[in-house]
Amino acid sequence: NSVLPSTNKLALTTEKKIVVLPVDEIVYIETHNRGSLLHTTTEEIETTLSIGNLEQRLIGYSFFRIHKSFLVNLEHIGSIFLWQNGSYVMKMKGYEKEILPIGRSQFKLLKTIFQL
Repeated sequence: NSVLPSTNKLALTTEKKIVVLPVDEIVYIETHNRGSLLHTTTEEIETTLSIGNLEQRLIGYSFFRIHKSFLVNLEHIGSIFLWQNGSYVMKMKGYEKEILPIGRSQFKLLKTIFQL
């Protein structure tokens, strides 16, 4: 009955190799082709894993699904602001040119998380 050690790293299968990266380096994840694209503090990594699979594997870390296509690391949020049609969007630190949509019900949960 040996207990496996836990780690703050995530192992991803890419086209050619298995990449192991620290969870806190992941800024956000988006759906891409038939898998996901991870945007990290240093690079972008494409994986065949679905965003739902990654979301499950990142339970217990500070990740939040803001939209069906986006999973963000709450530690890397730069700003949240009002967008067209009364919807909200966010920008992530290091990815200020990217505007990520926030679902209406998810925005309510975000307000609770950040006690707004």
